[in-house]
Amino acid sequence: MATVAQMAPTEQAVQYAASEAHARYTAQADSTRITKGLALILAGNVTLNSDGSADIRSQSGPDIYHVNGRCGCMDFARGTARCKHRYAKALFHRAHRILARAYYATYSDWRGEDFQGIAFPNTDGTDWLFLPESSGDVWHADKEEIVLGGNVALADAQHAADGNLIAKVCGY
Repeated sequence: MATVAQMAPTEQAVQYAASEAHARYTAQADSTRITKGLALILAGNVTLNSDGSADIRSQSGPDIYHVNGRCGCMDFARGTARCKHRYAKALFHRAHRILARAYYATYSDWRGEDFQGIAFPNTDGTDWLFLPESSGDVWHADKEEIVLGGNVALADAQHAADGNLIAKVCGY
């Protein structure tokens, strides 16, 4: 049996944000920059700042681009408004907005098979979107098809505050 890689909630949300951007910006140049922006995020090269800006480490050298409406990269200097760094910032911001409303969830399909992932309300409020942890796909789900767990952002913040509970409680 083949194993399927599990995706962390942040990676799921970023992948979903990229799929939304690909659907909205269909030009080949935009598609390429969206894909490169996604790669920057997944490589850990993007830091969001409290003022809404982002610092993005270059993939090819020691440069760090400060993105806040403008970017210091060559692509932006040539007049390309949407460089990969600006896409990376936008995708990461979108992913954070998704995670703020997301819950750990279990989706039960019509066969009774359960899938783990995250779920968040659709923007129009009619249903939920479910992102299974084993896939980059998005599934539309009725409230009856999913069981919500804890809020992702709150659970992650609590985990960060608690640290390694096993080590604290058990001493190892």
